[in-house]
Amino acid sequence: METSIIDMVRQVEFLYIRESTYSEKEWHSRLHSHYFTEIIYVLSGKGTFIGEDVSQTIKRKDIIIVDPFVSHTEISHDDTPLHYVVIGLTNIKLTDKKNQQTPFHVVTDYSEELIAILKPAIYEISHKKKGKERVLKNFCEIFLIRLLRETNFGIVPIEDVPERQTNRQLKLIKDYIDNHYKENLSLQFLEERFHLNRYQIIHYFKDTYGTTPIDYVTQRRIMNAQRLLEDTDYMIEEISAINGFSSQSYFSQVFKRMTDMTPSAYRQAQK
Repeated sequence: METSIIDMVRQVEFLYIRESTYSEKEWHSRLHSHYFTEIIYVLSGKGTFIGEDVSQTIKRKDIIIVDPFVSHTEISHDDTPLHYVVIGLTNIKLTDKKNQQTPFHVVTDYSEELIAILKPAIYEISHKKKGKERVLKNFCEIFLIRLLRETNFGIVPIEDVPERQTNRQLKLIKDYIDNHYKENLSLQFLEERFHLNRYQIIHYFKDTYGTTPIDYVTQRRIMNAQRLLEDTDYMIEEISAINGFSSQSYFSQVFKRMTDMTPSAYRQAQK
């Protein structure tokens, strides 16, 4: 049995381990999904976990396992904000041998001994020490082995993971840009939000959509600026600000580079 668990864990790629504390005042819950599996261990507090159309109260010592591509979020109660550790892992998903049909799984009142395992991991998270990533990976492995030993969960490999994961993540990134292109988006932000290396994001996004993510942000801004120049009487300075440009002069420079016209000339040509 021990060997089979070790073999299963070797299939896993650990993406991250993070510590989070959220209260309703500072965290606006929004349904989202990942291409990978998430494991959440609640250190303290109380709240509600929502996955697809199912909700469940969560509290201290609960473990929540969320399958890939499941829309989910958590709502922290004001008087008892959730404090938890979350682990992201890919190439596999965890299945409950007793109940495989739910979009997420909750193990209630799990062993408090895990807190002793996670405390040094939390220290590593908040301190930039040499070998940090390797140490955190080791803690994740220990956590996962304990979970597999002491519960009904097993590991199931996901076939064709890289291509399916990448395609799904690229769609999520593009949809996010379409809805937030007016904001200050950067590769670092996209990297942290979607858990892909920035070089992967650039390569796969350009291969799929013919442009880089940041160039796509600029394209969406200019497209919206064109619409505002055509349909509104907004001043050019206002249109620049609405679309997230740092200055009117930079907006005019980018606009001319992409359309071969200044904003003023473009507006005049539409009359």
